[in-house]
Amino acid sequence: TSSSMLSGSWAIPCIAQLPDSIELEANSIEYSNKKTLLVARDNVQLTYQNLAVSTNAFIFDSIKSEVSFPEPLDIAGSKKTLSAKTLTYNFQVYSGNATCLDMRSPKLSISANEVAIKSDKIIMKDSFISMCSHNDPPFYLTAETVEMYPLIGVLVAKKNKLYNKYIPVTIPIPYYIYGSKSHALLGKSSFFPELGSNTT
Repeated sequence: TSSSMLSGSWAIPCIAQLPDSIELEANSIEYSNKKTLLVARDNVQLTYQNLAVSTNAFIFDSIKSEVSFPEPLDIAGSKKTLSAKTLTYNFQVYSGNATCLDMRSPKLSISANEVAIKSDKIIMKDSFISMCSHNDPPFYLTAETVEMYPLIGVLVAKKNKLYNKYIPVTIPIPYYIYGSKSHALLGKSSFFPELGSNTT
């Protein structure tokens, strides 16, 4: 196993394991396992197309084609934001998981304690859904499970409760379906760029 350490603030447009379209900057960048594992720490900044990612820890394993954010992260895009306590995603099997996820767009806000990312959908547990981005919405849903289909911009919420600040009681709603392609949170830009094994 070989390793090397880069200290200070480094702007690196092209790293051996990362695609040219991703720029990485961090106070500390370490390579190991013959440069197949990259670990960036402290003031980590990644940019991809119109997305900007901020965190204090980022790990990329080029053998597994897997990225992980073991510390809280924030992703900002065009009128959309995403934050999470942790996030892991594998590009070989198109799956991952996240904790304490919060997604916001002008027309929709969703948060969830646990998230499973699949190839065709995102499954969220213990979720909060609001049709506006305000911190104190006039009404919102809580759902036991939300299945979101990013490519078509549709979500299906199950076992819901509707809260309205003007009504003193909650209203149970077994199923709630929302969205269309124009409402997709990811839009035309995926939060997950294409990453693969690079042996160069």
